[in-house]
Amino acid sequence: MTTNSTLLRLLLLIALAAAGTHSYAQISSASTDRHSIIGARGSAMGDANIAEPFDAMVLYWNPAALVRILHPTLIANFSVELNDYEDQFLTENVTLPLPLLRDWGLGAGLTLTHLAKTTDESPFRGLNFSIFKMDLAGSRALGNSFSLGGGLIMRYAQGAGEKITTFAGSVGLLYVPNPNVSYGFSLQGLGDGVDFNTESGSASLVKTSGPKSAQIGATIRTHDPQYSRFTLSIAAEKLIDSTGLVYKGGIEALPFTFLVLRIGYWVGPDTRAARYGVGLILGDFLLDYTVAPSHLEPRFHQVSLSYDLQRRTGKR
Repeated sequence: MTTNSTLLRLLLLIALAAAGTHSYAQISSASTDRHSIIGARGSAMGDANIAEPFDAMVLYWNPAALVRILHPTLIANFSVELNDYEDQFLTENVTLPLPLLRDWGLGAGLTLTHLAKTTDESPFRGLNFSIFKMDLAGSRALGNSFSLGGGLIMRYAQGAGEKITTFAGSVGLLYVPNPNVSYGFSLQGLGDGVDFNTESGSASLVKTSGPKSAQIGATIRTHDPQYSRFTLSIAAEKLIDSTGLVYKGGIEALPFTFLVLRIGYWVGPDTRAARYGVGLILGDFLLDYTVAPSHLEPRFHQVSLSYDLQRRTGKR
């Protein structure tokens, strides 16, 4: 039995074993900030990009992949999230991976999430909340196929007279046996986070523990003729501190050299939802848009703009 088939069978066995548990519904990004939706491409792929070795935004999912990023790229992200009250939460993000050293990958990200608009019925009415997040991550190549990475996350939140600072981390492993297949594993939410709480009828900021999770996934891609590139990503995420599991999957296709189409889907024990995305390749710029229309998860619109700081002639 080959190494590739052994790892793929292991992935499927873990997913099937976890499927037997009964748990509460989880959002697709259960191991990250609910209100920090980053990366339109990954969002459109159902957040299943833990094993994606060439997307710079994987910094937030599996820092081990940073060593695979070949070009320094500046990415700007903007998203609008709607809750059950139709309040609008805005997230602005800037991410910069830096492939400066041989066998090392570095990356940094700055994110601001704040409440922009509320309705008359909302418990957030009249309040001003904001969460600032800084991510620092690095990875090291272990031979030609393996890489190991880790990340540090600092959050500072303020609102309703409260100020909270928290620290968390993540670790990841990436295995790329050949250019067409890759496997990823990560532990996320290792520390404290910040969230909004409305259980008492009025809104407040609270420090949260995690949620901690283990995630495993695989990505398969084709490099056939330039008009038929195809990528398939799958992942399974297990919450460590509670009984919860989310399956994720996404497909990306390039029908033309300038156009990218994506669809993602995730499913938990009691909920499921789809996401849809489109991308335009404009020279060294890449413009991505994603929409998550379902009321079963946080609804959002997201736009990402990437610029390659080192000009290249190859296709994305």
